[in-house]
Amino acid sequence: MSKKFTNKRKPIRELSSQQYEQYKLYRETRTLKVHNESSVHLLTKLYAHVFAIQYNSNSLMVKKSENKKILFRMSKELDIVFETYKKEL
Repeated sequence: MSKKFTNKRKPIRELSSQQYEQYKLYRETRTLKVHNESSVHLLTKLYAHVFAIQYNSNSLMVKKSENKKILFRMSKELDIVFETYKKEL
């Protein structure tokens, strides 16, 4: 899994089974352009757990293009972790 990530952002922890289920539900209901408050909080919480990198979810709620890019990258990287976890089950 680590070959898919940059040196700065490698997963440090795995998803718990509860986190896996939360992210699975998020993936089933997410849309590409809209991040609501609950999805931003979930992404920042899971990202902080897996990658040990903290983001302020309130500041990411501001609709700036750079914030959208950060949220998209977080989703993309968590997707890789999710898929790896899914294969291990």
